Amino acid sequence: MIVNSSLPNFDKFFCQKMLNWVLKMQDVSPRDIAEVSFHKRPKGGDGFYVSGMGQKKIRISVGGIANLCVPDSAPVVLSDEAQIIVAATAYAVTSVRLCKTKYKGSFHPRCIAAAKRVVGEFLKDRKDLFWDWCAPETVRPKKPTKSVVIRRAETAERMLAKWEKNLKLSKTKVKHWGKKVAYYRKKVAE
Repeated sequence: MIVNSSLPNFDKFFCQKMLNWVLKMQDVSPRDIAEVSFHKRPKGGDGFYVSGMGQKKIRISVGGIANLCVPDSAPVVLSDEAQIIVAATAYAVTSVRLCKTKYKGSFHPRCIAAAKRVVGEFLKDRKDLFWDWCAPETVRPKKPTKSVVIRRAETAERMLAKWEKNLKLSKTKVKHWGKKVAYYRKKVAE
């Protein structure tokens, strides 16, 4: 899954970790999404806009303040950019899940309800989640590479040990079968 971010406050690694958290919250496999890109809304627009809903490539544009409104429930006001990004991602991921299950009804109410639930979970653990998402990407140190001469010397030592073992085994077998042949020669001569 490819994740791109042109948001000034949130880099690619933050968005990748946040997306993985939302996928886990929504029980959606990362294989169901090929690419997600996060962008700032042009001309300072408010809220969020999701294009490519239900498809493998999703583009999420975020702006200022957003409201999550579903009929017969109180609206949730998203006041900061992090909440808006989490809500927009949950909305998009829910649309992917609904398309995958071939849902026939209207996506919007279900996507908004899922976004509200995910934002609620996000607000419960906001500090811990931010700490995890903002942690720099860890890079494993590479093992020091051995020179060609050292690798060939190790191979030669292994092969010598193997063939010495085979030689010892063959000497034992030759001794064993030599005794049998001598025995049967005596028997045949009698």
